[in-house]
Amino acid sequence: MLNTYCRLCEGACGLQAEIDSSGQLAGLQGDPSDPISGGFICETAHRSLSAMRHPDRIRQPMRRVDGVLTPVDWETAIQEIGAQLRAIRGQTGPGSLGMYLGDSLFWSSQDWVRSLAFGVGLGTAAVFSELCLGAGPAARITEMAIGYPTYLLPDVGRAHAILLLGGDQRAVGWGPLIAGAAHERAIQHSRKTKGTRVVVADPRRTPLADDMDQHLAVRPGTEPFLLLGMLSAIVQGGWHDHQFVDDYTHHFERLKEAVASWPVDRCAEICGVEKSILSGVALKFSRAAMGTILPGRSAFLNANASLGAWAWMALHGVTANLLRPGGLYEHRGLVDLQPLLSTIPTDAAPRTRVGGVPLLLMQAPATLLAD
Repeated sequence: MLNTYCRLCEGACGLQAEIDSSGQLAGLQGDPSDPISGGFICETAHRSLSAMRHPDRIRQPMRRVDGVLTPVDWETAIQEIGAQLRAIRGQTGPGSLGMYLGDSLFWSSQDWVRSLAFGVGLGTAAVFSELCLGAGPAARITEMAIGYPTYLLPDVGRAHAILLLGGDQRAVGWGPLIAGAAHERAIQHSRKTKGTRVVVADPRRTPLADDMDQHLAVRPGTEPFLLLGMLSAIVQGGWHDHQFVDDYTHHFERLKEAVASWPVDRCAEICGVEKSILSGVALKFSRAAMGTILPGRSAFLNANASLGAWAWMALHGVTANLLRPGGLYEHRGLVDLQPLLSTIPTDAAPRTRVGGVPLLLMQAPATLLAD
């Protein structure tokens, strides 16, 4: 067995690779000694071995000639593609070129930066990516709150109250830069030692929801209104942290006016939960010493994602859980990207030709590609 790790997503789960006598990969399984993943392996990783050996897998560049795909070597492919790009740019300008960044590219900061640099070298503003899905709304709202687009992380390991938006984390991982099974172990330890309360909001009753304290069977895609209802209950009920709001926030009265048209009963009806239950979840969250909300992978994949991200940020703000332990925190990593990110503000960024959407981190939403 060879100890390694998975490159399919940001979880980087520990793996044990079985190597046969010819030196080829024969099997994959989770590494139980890994302190983060603890032996977890997702279905995608599990099936990757058979996909790698599939007879229809394309293993080298292919050129279409008279409707038939013909294999060519890498050097020829790169030279031909480069020549075509130069010709198009020479004839119609760099605005006629576009580039799409696939989701897996973001698991390597080096690949991401190189790809953006390539787009800048082409001279095009049409760099499309899946940043708009999931992390994009949260990054944009964070920029509006603290000055630059980044992804704030829920500190589920130290919180006293946790709301999980989605109950499938065991199957798909715990989200961007969230350390796999280690966080569930930390949550369970907190529940035993300090009475941490965990609420799971998911249309389905998953095994994870069964193991936590409360399950909210919300309608699919209504997570933003669940957060908005909690925010309305806390603000209108005066349950917010008055000292934190007075010392560290601006325009609280404007926020109060904004949520006035979204009373708890209206949001509860949209979500398909009882008003008293939604108010109770909001009250307990506001009264916790430290609380945080972890959006699952599908929490901000809906038509109201930006509203949901705004309510997510505002909830942490009014309860004094913003940029602090046990709430939302900023993980700067090995390299602090703040100086770079602050130089590319979204408000001053170029806009897309279709829709006039400003680029976020110099990237256009892939959802515009169809148009």
